[in-house]
Amino acid sequence: MKLKSRNLLVRATIGLLVFFAACQERKIDFSTEVKPILNTRCISCHGGVKQNGGFSVLFREEALAVTESGKPAIIPGDPHGSQMIRRLLEDDPELRMPYKEPPLPDDEIRILRRWIEEGAVWGDHWAYSPPRPVQVPQVRQVRSGLSGDEETWVRNTIDHFILARLQERGLSPSPPADKPTLVRRVFLDLIGIPPTEQQAQAFINDDRPDAYDRLVEQLLSSPHFGEKWAAWWLDLARYADTKGYEADPSRVIWRYRDYVIRSFNEDKPFDQFTIEQLAGDMLPDPTDEQIIATAFHRNTMNNTEGGTDDEEFRIAAVIDRISTSRDLKRKTIDAINAVNHEHYKEVNDPETLTRMAQYEMAYRMQISVPEVMNINDEPAYIHEMYGTTPGKASFANNCLLARKLVEQDVRFVQLFDWGWDSHGIVESDALEYGFRNKCREVDRPMTALLLDLKQRGLLDETLVVWGGEFGRTPMQENREGKMNPCLGRDHHVEAFTMWMAGGGIKKGMTWGETDEIGYYPVNGRVSLHDVQATILHQLGMDHEKLTYQFQGRPFRLTDVGGKVISEIVA
Repeated sequence: MKLKSRNLLVRATIGLLVFFAACQERKIDFSTEVKPILNTRCISCHGGVKQNGGFSVLFREEALAVTESGKPAIIPGDPHGSQMIRRLLEDDPELRMPYKEPPLPDDEIRILRRWIEEGAVWGDHWAYSPPRPVQVPQVRQVRSGLSGDEETWVRNTIDHFILARLQERGLSPSPPADKPTLVRRVFLDLIGIPPTEQQAQAFINDDRPDAYDRLVEQLLSSPHFGEKWAAWWLDLARYADTKGYEADPSRVIWRYRDYVIRSFNEDKPFDQFTIEQLAGDMLPDPTDEQIIATAFHRNTMNNTEGGTDDEEFRIAAVIDRISTSRDLKRKTIDAINAVNHEHYKEVNDPETLTRMAQYEMAYRMQISVPEVMNINDEPAYIHEMYGTTPGKASFANNCLLARKLVEQDVRFVQLFDWGWDSHGIVESDALEYGFRNKCREVDRPMTALLLDLKQRGLLDETLVVWGGEFGRTPMQENREGKMNPCLGRDHHVEAFTMWMAGGGIKKGMTWGETDEIGYYPVNGRVSLHDVQATILHQLGMDHEKLTYQFQGRPFRLTDVGGKVISEIVA
């Protein structure tokens, strides 16, 4: 008995050692485990042009280079000596990385530590690496129970990988499903709808050995297959049957939807599928189908409300088209920056670095949108201070969103609120009612924004501007020779008020003066071009150098008369 027990103990010990060694054999994969952490947590401050502390994780040679501290942040094989790991573990929030962000989860730190310990090996994305043979893992066979105990669970090479992972985690395969469960499962998985009673019974009563294979082939040939699986792509492509703004009216774009469904049912190659959508109209002799495919670009929301700025929503649509996937965008930026990096090493052109910085800035702006747009997690006293209501569109919500944008390094905020028409045609736009209500709606959140920025130490470096599209006349409006039903005033472009705060603007001063009835400026007259020149100046730009050629002569954004209002600059 003793000899047998010792033999069992030796076997158990060997088994544990083999299991431990198997767990240790798998190395950290850079592309799937490390790179997502670097892209999400590090690259916004340590990538490409923006290399805080002289440290960049965009390329391996940069990541291993000496930083401003005189030492490399990553020392392959030595995680304990690597400043990167030390800074991730710092208790002092002023020293801990990511700066002014929550600490990294322990599992992410473990991945980075092991990666450095294994040599900080870089890697390409799997999509850019050619397929190569891999060793099929050896597994302990288990019985499937499909036909007594004769049949083993492993039937093909893929099953080896699945069973190996299950056994690595101490799990066993589930028992086979019965035929009613199986037919419902495969219908929902492949075409998204359950089987009819007749379809289910036909499979249950089919005793042929390949009954399941026949059912799968039948469902793959069903037109419902494309309808089910096209939904994933249509979601990524921002497809909708309505325009998305204001009253959300309908639009006719179903031909693009049908194109995607047909492509899935025809098993169209993915490269052809994407090329047709991105540039089908530029293919030689494009077909109607290929031109319809380019409606991928028209899936952006569209605002046809009266009074909107077409150029504003055109730019919004362009940004949306290049932002359909954060991961795809990150990979695209990495690829572009890699090319630019090589170009910079060849020609040493500073414009290349500027181009890389622009791509990085655009990416950081895009990935910060979901977090910035969420105000639900703000404390109760902040909602009380601003007068915000999460989930409801309001000027107060926009002011709070402005503060969150400033926390993401935005340094210019222009506050705007519509609905100031005070013609007096109806009570809602009368001076006694509508106008006063608008003042109540905006005064509280505007004051809260300035106070909030000041308390957070962000106001001095952030320029905040408030202004409307025009002023109002000092006299009561009348139309067609008779007074309007309610007290109101008409549009007026000669005299109206704007204010600026923070960003190097003098505190507590007023510039400009109108006549005694507020109709015409008499002192300190400025134009909108002057205001624009001042804003650009406070943002560090020389407006006189923003010049472009048009119709034979130079133009600039602030026109020939725009000048900085130096009297209000601190």
